[in-house]
Amino acid sequence: MNKIIMSVLITTSLLLSNCVIGSPFTKSQQSRTLDLKDEQEVILAITEATTTGTIFERFTFWRRVSDVNNDLNNNKGYLGGSIRRQVFGSKAWTMTVWLDEESLENFVESRIHARAMREGANALEKSNFHRMRVQWKNLPLTWQEAIQELESSEDYEK
Repeated sequence: MNKIIMSVLITTSLLLSNCVIGSPFTKSQQSRTLDLKDEQEVILAITEATTTGTIFERFTFWRRVSDVNNDLNNNKGYLGGSIRRQVFGSKAWTMTVWLDEESLENFVESRIHARAMREGANALEKSNFHRMRVQWKNLPLTWQEAIQELESSEDYEK
C-alpha cells in the first residue's frame, strides 16, 4: 500500500511541476499606432529564469517582474509580449517584441529593469536570453516555438 501511495505522490508532483500558466501575447498600444508591414523585421527577446532562494528573495523577484511587466508599455519601441511560469516549479519565461535593437537596449538599461535585475538577483539560480530578428507577420510565436528557439541558441545553459 505504501508503494502505491508513494508512486501516486511522485507521479503527481512530476505532473504538477510541468503545469504552466501564462498571459496571452498582447500587442502594445504603440504597435497599433505604427504602420508595421508584415515583412518588417522586429526584435524578439526570449528569456528564461530559474528561481531559487528564500521565500522573501523569490517574493522580491516576482514583485520586480510585476513592476517591469506593468511598465513595458511606457518603453518606446515595445510592440508586445507575454510571460509564462511553472505553477509548482521554478522556471519562468518572457517573450517581448521590440521595434529595433536600440529600443530593446534602452529597456534593458532602464531604471525599472535595472532595479529588477539588482533586487531580484538573489532569487536567480540561472537565466538564459536569446534575441532574434523575425518578421512581424510571424508573431506571436507559440511558447513551444519560443522555448525551442531559446534552447537551440548557442549560449543556452541547461
